[in-house]
Amino acid sequence: MRKHNVPWKRNQRGVAAIEMAVALPVLLMLLLGTAELGRAFYQYNALTKSIRAATRYLSTQALDGTSGVISLTDTKKTATKNLVVYSNTDGGAEPIIPSLGTVDVTVTQVDSEQIKVSVSFDYQPMFFRIPSFGASVSDINTNLTLTASATMRAI
Repeated sequence: MRKHNVPWKRNQRGVAAIEMAVALPVLLMLLLGTAELGRAFYQYNALTKSIRAATRYLSTQALDGTSGVISLTDTKKTATKNLVVYSNTDGGAEPIIPSLGTVDVTVTQVDSEQIKVSVSFDYQPMFFRIPSFGASVSDINTNLTLTASATMRAI
C-alpha cells in the first residue's frame, strides 16, 4: 500500500510548537500567580493563628494579682511579642514567617478590661527570586501589608 502525499499535512508542521510558545507564558503566569496568592494566604493564616494564641496568653497574664487591674509590663509585652513571632515566649532563632520581627508586633491596652495584640507585616513576594529580565525591581510596586489583630478581655 502506497502513502499519498497530502499537501495540507505538510503545511501543518510546527503549528503545535508555535501554539505552545504562545500559550506557555500565559499558563506560567497563571501558575505563578496562583502560587503567590496561596503563599500570601498561608502567611496570613499563620499570622492570625499566632496573634490569637498570643492574645489568649496575654489575657491570662495581664491582670495584676487580685486587684483586677491590667498591668502590661515590659516582660509581659516581650513574652507576647516572642509568642507571635517565634511561637514561644522565650524567643527563638527562626520566626514563623520569614522577615517577621518583634518590632512588627504591637501590644496595647484597649480599656480597663481588654487588651489588644496586632501585627503589621510587609509581605515579600517570591517573584523577586525569579530573574527580572531587564526590569528593575524598584519599578515594580508590590506593597502588600498583612495586618492582623485580636482583642480579648483580661481574665
